[in-house]
Amino acid sequence: MFVLPSRGRPHNVERLAMAYRYTDASAAVRLYVDTDDPKLIEYEALLPDLPTTWSLSINQRAPYNPLWHILDQHFQAFPDQLYYGVINDDVIPRTYHWDQELINTAGCDHIAYSDDMLQGHRMCTFPVIGGDLVRRVGRLVFDGVNLDTSWMLLGFKHGLLRYRPDVRLEHMHYTNGKAPFDETYDVPEELRQGGTPEALEKFLTWVLAPSTVQVLAP
Repeated sequence: MFVLPSRGRPHNVERLAMAYRYTDASAAVRLYVDTDDPKLIEYEALLPDLPTTWSLSINQRAPYNPLWHILDQHFQAFPDQLYYGVINDDVIPRTYHWDQELINTAGCDHIAYSDDMLQGHRMCTFPVIGGDLVRRVGRLVFDGVNLDTSWMLLGFKHGLLRYRPDVRLEHMHYTNGKAPFDETYDVPEELRQGGTPEALEKFLTWVLAPSTVQVLAP
């Protein structure tokens, strides 16, 4: 299942759903929105026209790093998934069957990611992570560290990354001039940098520990 958090951007979700259909995607998508989203009614109005493989979850917004809480909540609610994919509402898939390509590449034990046409191989912006790997680690997100940063570092150190430059998920981000800067992008500086220094230090200590090799072994 793919996790799709969104806030204040029902028009982006509508655009993504259209691209999902155009690329003949078929994977399940769980859309997460907040109870206090000013455009909640517009999200709910989209429901009849969303793909039948999509579902909606409406929850209270966490006061700090709400994306972290959404991802953690998703893993707690769905602990037995074959894979865990993460996409944003500011992405447009450009490759036919992009979802199955990434799912098959990740398998049960690896981290697959596409060319997001912004950072390319340098960051697993929209990863698909094998379900067995996530369960061995015991979590989908790490305290105080962004999801893409954490799985990129872990995967790089332990040879778990599988980059697919032929699969394109275009990141329509404000930094590349493809989207306006809005409230959803307005996050604390430490989140822009991948996490707080303290959290990154703790995470890297775990990544580099000899015992982590045993945790990751299939």
